[in-house]
Amino acid sequence: MTDIKLIKLRNGDNLVTKVSADDDKEYITLIEPVRIHRWMRPTEDGDGAYENATFGPWESFSDNQIFHVSKSEIITLTIPREDVIIYYNKIVHKLKTTPVDRFDADEPIDNVTKLKETLDRMYERMGINEEDEEIMDYMYNKEKVTKH
Repeated sequence: MTDIKLIKLRNGDNLVTKVSADDDKEYITLIEPVRIHRWMRPTEDGDGAYENATFGPWESFSDNQIFHVSKSEIITLTIPREDVIIYYNKIVHKLKTTPVDRFDADEPIDNVTKLKETLDRMYERMGINEEDEEIMDYMYNKEKVTKH
């Protein structure tokens, strides 16, 4: 049986996906999983915040859209609201019909240029400019090691 579910994985990923599960197997099958990325945004008056979310492919570097995940990796599994199901179906349709820019489509130098342009757009959206050396040093300091 295949149902659309909301899933939270042990690694922190939040997904909306079609799920197929058998009691006698140690894994569940995720079909066309879509990752939900959440973040908080301050209100205009600065007195509070609200949650924002974007949806995108869970594994964007794979053409495969069927994944087996160990049941032990799942923290929660629940039924999404109807509006989430409607939006999920729209996203899945869009992902199927919109061509994906592939890194192998152009010469390698063009790929690096595309990556740099994407990074520049991301910095612009985040309000970071290349002159802000403290932030850049912090982001790219390879001598800082975080152990988890």
